[in-house]
Amino acid sequence: MYDVVLIGGFPKSYGYQKPIGMYRIATELRTHGYSVQCIDLFTEMDESTLFKVFSTVISSETKVLGITTTLLKSIFGGEFFGVPDKKFITIVEQAKTLNPNIKIVLGGSQIEAHALEELEQFKDHIDLCVAGQGETAILAIMDHLIHGADLDVEIINGIPFTSDKKYEFDTFNRSSIQFQPNDIISPEESLCIEVARGCVFRCAYCFRDLNGKSFGDMTKHEEILREELIRNYELFGTTNYYIADDTINDSMKKVEYLHKIFTSLPFKLQFSSFGRLDLIWKYTEMANILQEMGMVGISFGIETLHQEAGRLVGKGLGEKKIKETLEICKDVWKDDVSLCANFICGLPKEPVASINRTFDWLISDDCPVDCAAIHPLYISQNRKNSRMDTDKDGKFLCEFSGARHDEWKHEHLTFSGAVALKKRFESRLINKWPLYYVFNAFALPRLNNIGVSVDESLRVNRSLKSGANNVRLQSQQERNVAAELFKRTRRRRDEYTNSLINFSH
Repeated sequence: MYDVVLIGGFPKSYGYQKPIGMYRIATELRTHGYSVQCIDLFTEMDESTLFKVFSTVISSETKVLGITTTLLKSIFGGEFFGVPDKKFITIVEQAKTLNPNIKIVLGGSQIEAHALEELEQFKDHIDLCVAGQGETAILAIMDHLIHGADLDVEIINGIPFTSDKKYEFDTFNRSSIQFQPNDIISPEESLCIEVARGCVFRCAYCFRDLNGKSFGDMTKHEEILREELIRNYELFGTTNYYIADDTINDSMKKVEYLHKIFTSLPFKLQFSSFGRLDLIWKYTEMANILQEMGMVGISFGIETLHQEAGRLVGKGLGEKKIKETLEICKDVWKDDVSLCANFICGLPKEPVASINRTFDWLISDDCPVDCAAIHPLYISQNRKNSRMDTDKDGKFLCEFSGARHDEWKHEHLTFSGAVALKKRFESRLINKWPLYYVFNAFALPRLNNIGVSVDESLRVNRSLKSGANNVRLQSQQERNVAAELFKRTRRRRDEYTNSLINFSH
């Protein structure tokens, strides 16, 4: 049995991919001599199956059941843990049945001081929350539980709370993820990896920590990154990654640094990641370099075509340069890179008519964007993390109103109105291209793990958007692509769960 059991995972509609944070924490614990079992997809398991898994990994010696909350809750509402509240309580009770002394510790990106109000109803089922980078904090927790060392916590809404402000983690540059046999990695499985943490930019709406850094502040050392990639290749045959950086191309220096490493590997790397379009506008040669080093999917945070609104929040490239740069990317990448983009609906100073013009362009047949995600502006009077959350001087022209903490309004729109616009636009998209969101940049690694290669995903998406009929996957057995993907996804998840239960723990 294990000292620590971690549960997490964020299932998407199709495909499968392991989350990154849980395995980074597991590696840190293992490096310091603790035994750890990670459990993916706990939200997809029924209570009977999850208890069966727990029974194989939790014993009287297990100190912690850690729950990584990242991406379990939608910002538009829903259960905090991605499962009904009663099911979360059942999960905790199952663990306590096997070990009454086990401590329930929450981490991940949803754990922040402003979110603890949502957790107050669970305070009798939570022993500790950890915000921010958790590597040093989890070691302090184990030292506290095993050796009685002091633990620096504060009580918020009745819940003990600590963070990386109390337990700083400053060795990311030398860190990696080292998967073990009990992590159940399949041959040639696509994996997640971090090259760097934090973001060099300070967008006004961003509420994440570690913004405003410089290249090298939290970038993996060359030998560490190279060793991690080669180790995964030699152990599992992995060549395909989702790189979980905030921005893969935040500087030419970083791109050249990664190009040197990636192109020197003894295999051809393929990866998807987030990017900044304005850096390619500034350095047009960057488009070639990114593709040469293995990029097959990228999602740009464009946010808006409206220049005044963009400048206000830190994305002021403007419509003309945005469209010109996208065309440069498409000319260079052809159909060999999934070019996706994120847009924010409801930025101050942007009229609704401008938003609708953007929507019309995105749905046009000649738009170079392969997939566009629309996100209503999300700021909160409870959160106080971003510059727009704490707009004391009224620079961003928003004010909060209504019962919800996130119900903002300005002269052009409200949060509820932005949500309605998003839903109407997505309905138009799906009516025209029913599988529009299925083969996006970040889906490529997930779909690879259910037997749909990157090349096949790109081919099928091109055919679907061109209006071709009877598009089929290789070896497809179901009546249509969606049914086939669902079948393969379910089979892959069942294989993982069965392997986890039958592993010789």
